[in-house]
Amino acid sequence: MKNLKQLVYKISFSLFALAILLNLFVLKASAQGVNDFVIESFDSQYVLTNKDPQGLLTVTETINLNFSGQNRGILRAIPDSDQSEDLELNIISIKRDGVVDPYITYPENGNTVIRIGDANVYITGKHIYEITYEVHNVIRFYKDHDELYWDVNGDQWSQKFLSVTAVVNSEAIASKINRPSCYAGSYGQNAQNCTVLEDSQKVDYKTTAPLSAGQTLTLIQGFEKGYFSSPSWLDKNWGLIVASPLFLFQLLLVTTAYKKWKKFGKDYPERSAIAPYFEKPKGLSVMQASYVLQNILEPKHVSASIIDLAIRGYIKIIEIGEGKKAKHDLELVRLPDSYNTEDEKMLITALFDDMTIGTAVSLESKKNKLYKTLQDLANIIDVKSLASGYYELSPKNAFKKLVPQIILAVVVATVGIAFAAFTNGVSIITSVLSVLFVVVLSALMTRRTVKGNMLVEHMKGLKLYLGKAEKDRIKMQDAVAAPLSNNVGQPKRDRKFFEKLLPYAVAMGVEESWSKAFADIYSQPPEWYQGSWNTFSTAVLVSSIVNTTGVVGTSFSAPSSSGSSGFSGGGGFSGGGGGGGGGGGW
Repeated sequence: MKNLKQLVYKISFSLFALAILLNLFVLKASAQGVNDFVIESFDSQYVLTNKDPQGLLTVTETINLNFSGQNRGILRAIPDSDQSEDLELNIISIKRDGVVDPYITYPENGNTVIRIGDANVYITGKHIYEITYEVHNVIRFYKDHDELYWDVNGDQWSQKFLSVTAVVNSEAIASKINRPSCYAGSYGQNAQNCTVLEDSQKVDYKTTAPLSAGQTLTLIQGFEKGYFSSPSWLDKNWGLIVASPLFLFQLLLVTTAYKKWKKFGKDYPERSAIAPYFEKPKGLSVMQASYVLQNILEPKHVSASIIDLAIRGYIKIIEIGEGKKAKHDLELVRLPDSYNTEDEKMLITALFDDMTIGTAVSLESKKNKLYKTLQDLANIIDVKSLASGYYELSPKNAFKKLVPQIILAVVVATVGIAFAAFTNGVSIITSVLSVLFVVVLSALMTRRTVKGNMLVEHMKGLKLYLGKAEKDRIKMQDAVAAPLSNNVGQPKRDRKFFEKLLPYAVAMGVEESWSKAFADIYSQPPEWYQGSWNTFSTAVLVSSIVNTTGVVGTSFSAPSSSGSSGFSGGGGFSGGGGGGGGGGGW
């Protein structure tokens, strides 16, 4: 019985696997089969008139083909434009074997694709398709003649054509200026594998050999000036003229926004020369000083503040684990404090869920959870900096000066988008640019006071000093004959001075340069940072601090998101004219 069951299982599994393979084979064969046919003849009848001054072409394509397998029908792709002129395709009728056949259309790669056939009905063998449509703006205009330059079947087919013909009927043919010509082959080839037969009001074109996949018959026919007429400047640009009040209003809008920015938002000029500073700004947290410098609060500024709080004895930083793991897992321990600025109090409260002295918290547990705190810190620092006289218009409120212009720009942009079809898309470009210009100006409306500029100068001077190599820094100190602003003579090179300015070096990204000048300053690790190191030096300490900055940055950053997008595209000579396109089966 057991062997019988095993046999049944094996047979069932084999049949199941065979069924899958057969299905895959059938699907593959089916996918290949829909395009596995030969077009025995592709015959086009063209009637060209000046009912459209730029040329109205009525086209009847008769496609005689033989399906090798099961198909639902064919696809016919017709280009939407020729040399930037909209062909304004109008489908008149679709027939198969003399009977109206259902179809749908959809855009793809600059073509209108006509999908002919019923999705629930399969056909095979020989069939004749007749497609009738109109296209406008088909004539190309030159200084001494007008011209019809047209691809008949198009070079986007994957099928072979045994024969391709075209007949052009037009009363304008009587006034032809040059002998008509034709080309047959792949795009860019100039082989004339075709014949031309002229009559009084028609011209016949015919291939002299079969065309392979990707090859087309192209006809060129010139006419004397006068029968057709090229569009005037007014015809081409009437939409721009109609939309001119819109453009003028947009110009007025951005001009008004610029004048308002220049009056209320442009910073007072700074002094051209930046002097080195040896002291940190007094009475400010490193976060507030960095905020006024950059008009934004970043996670690295918070990292610098945590290091500053540790140096000043309010918290302790401990690396957890051994080796590389320690660099990515940090613990903060709450210590007694006597004074903090308002923003530092908010930071400590956000870091520690329990404010009891001695409480420890892992920064890993705060990953992506404190980004709201970063916003709250920026808000409180913004208000404080405005009240303290560092700003006339602070970063968080400056945009309000241009809110009316922003609203107007968006409203006008909506109107501009509505005018897009009449302005060849120009109104979309001007609308986007006007909105973007006003929004950028609103972001730049921030204006520091003279006091704010002095703080910026101080921070830049401090960065200049911290970021220089040691020999250049010594030259700076020697060059200062008298105290500059908050400078109090030449600084004493010791551990206290190094740690006092270290948070500012971290905030401004020059901590490595600053540490190199104090490579021998420590005889033992500092109390405020407990690391998992085998050997200790200033460079090792700063390396750990850089890792601390990365961990803190992750804690104060919002969770990331991602997206993707994609697109597809495609491509006298053969294939150089209007019309053409391509097709296939389905």
